[in-house]
Amino acid sequence: IGLTGTIGSGKSTVSTFLSSYGAYIIDADQISHQIILKGTSAYNEILAEFGQEILDHDREIDRKALGEVIFANQEKRKKLNSIIHHRVIKEMLRKAFEQFLLGTQLLVLDVPLLIETGLHRLIRVFGKIVVVKVDEDTQLQRLLSRDSLSEEHIRQRMASQMSIAEKCKIASHVIDNSGSKLETEQHVLNFLKDLFYLDPDSSPIEVKKVVSKKEPFINFGRIFLMAATAVFFAVGVGAIWKISSNENNP
Repeated sequence: IGLTGTIGSGKSTVSTFLSSYGAYIIDADQISHQIILKGTSAYNEILAEFGQEILDHDREIDRKALGEVIFANQEKRKKLNSIIHHRVIKEMLRKAFEQFLLGTQLLVLDVPLLIETGLHRLIRVFGKIVVVKVDEDTQLQRLLSRDSLSEEHIRQRMASQMSIAEKCKIASHVIDNSGSKLETEQHVLNFLKDLFYLDPDSSPIEVKKVVSKKEPFINFGRIFLMAATAVFFAVGVGAIWKISSNENNP
């Protein structure tokens, strides 16, 4: 499944619950951190575009400083996306393919910009799109308590993203994270029961047993599907990369 939301919606909370029930999580944020480390090609491109001002004392990219630049400038944000997105997507799909071979039952691609990048179009051919939603007041209060940013800066970041209402229209399933963590976990549990066609009265232990079960890739039918999937994803990544490049090079 593709998992997404908006800043402060609690997507990471839902991802953690899915993981606790046996899902394998591929986190786009974690991958994006890795691909911009000092010495990588993405690091060099970002430095050439944004200058020394975005570096910390260790000469690594200061994500907060970079964020302040891109959230205030749409063109800069598009440029950064053109540097990062195709690299992140390529690594995510490599990991997904690896888990497919290992027989993982539930693979979650945790991607903040899942819909904005167009990756959701690939995922929904084989799976589902899950959007984590939260009301705007709760979203704002969570961000104010979590991040050391002003309300004006947070509202600027919120406004720079696709609205949660728009994302919910595209979703196969919506998980409401406006309540307590216990309520959110119950929403996740109910989603997994529906996804795997389990009895509504199934216990959390029974759900975890089903989700975490692996079925290794052993027959020719699945090998054919594997090859078709690999080609499809490769074409998709190329298309997304081309679209991203064209947006920044009219």
